[in-house]
Amino acid sequence: MKPTIFTLIFITILTGILFMLPTPQNSSSSEITSEDEKTPNNNNSFKLTNVTVFDGNTWHEDSELLVLEGQIVNNVKNPDQLPIIDGKNGFVIPGLIDAHTHTWGNALQEALSFGVTTELDMFSELSFGQQARLSRDLYKRTSQADFYSAGTLITSTGGHGTKYGFKIPTIDGPEDAEQFVLDRIEEGSDYIKIVYHHKPEYYRLTAISKETLIAVIAATQKHNKLAVVHITDHQSATEAVEAGANGLVHTFGDRIISEDLLEAMKARQVFIIPTLSVIASMAKSKHSLELAADKNLSQRLSSASKNTLKPFANLPKRPLTLANAIKNTRKMYDQGITILAGTDAGNPGTAHGISMHGELELLSQAGLSPTEVLQAAGKLTTERFSLGNRGSLGSGAKADFLMLSADPRIDIKNTRKITSIWKNGFLVEPPKTPKTKEVELPKSGLFSDFNEESLISSFETIFQPTSDQMMQGNSTASVNWTAAACDGGGLHVKGEIKAGFPYAWSGVFLPFSENMDQVLNLKSIRSLEFDVSGDSGTYQLMIFTLNNMQPVQLPFEINEGCNKISFLISDHPVVDWSLVTGMGWVADRNRLKSSLASFAFKLDNVVINHE
Repeated sequence: MKPTIFTLIFITILTGILFMLPTPQNSSSSEITSEDEKTPNNNNSFKLTNVTVFDGNTWHEDSELLVLEGQIVNNVKNPDQLPIIDGKNGFVIPGLIDAHTHTWGNALQEALSFGVTTELDMFSELSFGQQARLSRDLYKRTSQADFYSAGTLITSTGGHGTKYGFKIPTIDGPEDAEQFVLDRIEEGSDYIKIVYHHKPEYYRLTAISKETLIAVIAATQKHNKLAVVHITDHQSATEAVEAGANGLVHTFGDRIISEDLLEAMKARQVFIIPTLSVIASMAKSKHSLELAADKNLSQRLSSASKNTLKPFANLPKRPLTLANAIKNTRKMYDQGITILAGTDAGNPGTAHGISMHGELELLSQAGLSPTEVLQAAGKLTTERFSLGNRGSLGSGAKADFLMLSADPRIDIKNTRKITSIWKNGFLVEPPKTPKTKEVELPKSGLFSDFNEESLISSFETIFQPTSDQMMQGNSTASVNWTAAACDGGGLHVKGEIKAGFPYAWSGVFLPFSENMDQVLNLKSIRSLEFDVSGDSGTYQLMIFTLNNMQPVQLPFEINEGCNKISFLISDHPVVDWSLVTGMGWVADRNRLKSSLASFAFKLDNVVINHE
């Protein structure tokens, strides 16, 4: 076991496994010639009949679609050569465009499996984005959505975006704006995303100054790029609009929007991507859990995505925040401000693809008609972000579309009744569920009894120190064997919790396989137990599950003397116990007080009980 494995694990949790996709063959939309010169083939050329079609503007009853080499056309030479597909009275809508995501790993595949054919990423690792962009203008068979990205966001030293495990450039002042924007464009940014807050410090983060915001927006627009601004409250939104932002990439729920801000947004034609899905998660709404339980969607949902649909942990219920956000979206809509559909997928309470259907429902609750909701997830996003021939089904458009068994004009939830998905004119095959490799449970039930002077577990993996230093935080941790634990040998875990990372932690971590690609199935056991002694206080048992963005934290108390801690599996259904990949025993930010910051505890006899 490499000692750096937990660094990789937490980067996986917070930013995803960033891997290189296969390099596509050179081809582009420019190779597609005029309609009369096209020659049909047997793959992505056909006539779809007996359907109701929404072309992005208008509904066409009892209609058809002509698809030629992955594009929608009005007519074709030798139409009799085209295969005919009977749509059986289905409803065809353009492929959905999610205007706010954070994309890595297999996110683009997950998105396409729910009919999201294009994702607009608002911050991801550069190598992933540079590779993923290569295929977006192709007309080849693919298993993933097309990809546009802001690349590296613009933020301050210590600001939002700097705490995710990999270093990014930051901006210090307005004098750096011109070069900073040029550097992002050189990296391939399709638009520029700026993080702004009206306070220079908030929630242990820093923010760029208003002068820097103004300078960055001016430099962005000078080079013909959109400037979109991440805001979280009314005051920051007001200042972003005053600074000249083209769009806001969140709405806010701290108060009801003022008439002045409404008028300013309308006058300056500022659009907004409300991202109600992630606001619902932060408000501890059950919206995402209900989405995961929808029988029309659950059959397409991977276990990893099901886990990420669990709302933010350790946040209070804030129904007023969500109610205000929906009301503000309605007020903007009533004022004629352009609303675009985006989910902020990649955050807890969201998942790529499926959350778009939840976002459509929330936008409907904000007053948009079903047709307007579909335009927010298609045509309007294409227009504002200059996405070319997508988001509609007119002549020349990419043949990216969904066929539904029910009319979404009657109920926007009918977008979930998907009978087929088409990308570049090819029918998208349902994703195959990969087989999961399982780690064998130790016959004794012991993860380790630590009788020998060793940090090696029963899985031949190592108990190792972990802290937020790997995320550029300041907390410290050390792990050593000791002969004086609760029952002889054990682990001696020491550390100090320090400010510097929003989710400070320090402690010990045990993966069950070297790359955390194998799972321990604990679903059938009765309980997980361990002995612990040390400095009094609340600690966290962190349970990691396969491909889950966020470990589940189960609190436990250490009091004077030796404590036997037992967690009944049945008491914690929020954990997918069949897919456990690792565990951590940590102190967290509740010990930030100076009197508690330094801690030590001894861990012994980690065991599972079947009865």
